[in-house]
Amino acid sequence: IGEENLPYIMNEEMRVMLNVRYCTNTKTGSASTSAREKVDSMRLRMMPTKRSVMDMIHSSIGDRDAGDQNSKTK
Repeated sequence: IGEENLPYIMNEEMRVMLNVRYCTNTKTGSASTSAREKVDSMRLRMMPTKRSVMDMIHSSIGDRDAGDQNSKTK
């Protein structure tokens, strides 16, 4: 699974935990500080995309449903 797909399948805590484990297991990023830096930079990178993903999900739900049905579910 690519990093860009993680917001679709797991919440932020799980994603950060997975990232720390991934960073500490790699040969180059064995130091916990580098792992933490990577997690922070990834979290910053994810913030706008997560918001746009939510917008995409909401708009696709709106497109799929009929107009009155969509207003009822809101």
